[in-house]
Parts: sequence; C-alpha cells; structure tokens
Amino acid sequence: MLNKLDLGELYQFEQARELSIDLLIKWLTQYKFKNWTITETRGVEVTLDMKRRRAGEIAALLNKPDKWHSHGRAIDAKTLREEVKLKIDSFEEDPELYKSIRNYFELLRDYMHREALHSFLHTREYF
Repeated sequence: MLNKLDLGELYQFEQARELSIDLLIKWLTQYKFKNWTITETRGVEVTLDMKRRRAGEIAALLNKPDKWHSHGRAIDAKTLREEVKLKIDSFEEDPELYKSIRNYFELLRDYMHREALHSFLHTREYF
C-alpha cells in the first residue's frame, strides 16, 4: 500500500499541515491573544513567548487526526471552549450583531449559489 503513495503528493500534504500550524500560531498570537496581558489563574504578565507557546499547544491539539477524525468536520464553540480551553465570545448573545451576521451569511450564501462558487474569501479589498 505504501508503494502506491505518490511521495510528491505526500510531501504537499505535509507542507500544507505545517503551513496551517504556522498560520494558526501566527493568527492566534497576533489577533486572538493580542489583548491577553494577564493570566487568569496566576495573575502573571503574559509575554509574547507565552502567547506563542499557548497557540502552539492549540495548534498541536487541533492537528490530532486520531481525535478529530476528519479535516472537513466543523468543531463547535462548545468543544473549543471545553476541550481546547479557548475563550470564545458568542455573537449570539448580542441580538443586533447576531442579526447582522446572519444577514451577511444569507446574502453571501445566495451570491455563491447564484455564481456557482464553492468557496469565497471576503477581504477588505474585495467584495
């Protein structure tokens, strides 16, 4: 079975996995943890190294195929809060924000369906 694997393709998969880990660490550190200044339990000042280390722990946990079984399966907020120990704000608690996000989602979904798009990336420069 191993002889049938395309080593080039396997290498691409490994590189994609490493890129996703690197990007997750970068994004968590830069955006999610940007206002994290004091640890919750010990009251210690949070350093950049601590943010990177925590982001690495999260990336390693999310990169366990034996735990998640599929790359295409969504991980809900409850699981991220309880198992990954990631603090997540719920936009559902803000009725105005929730309505705005749902409206945007419906509009985007309709647009993608009309244009036969399978994926779409909304950026500041496009859409």
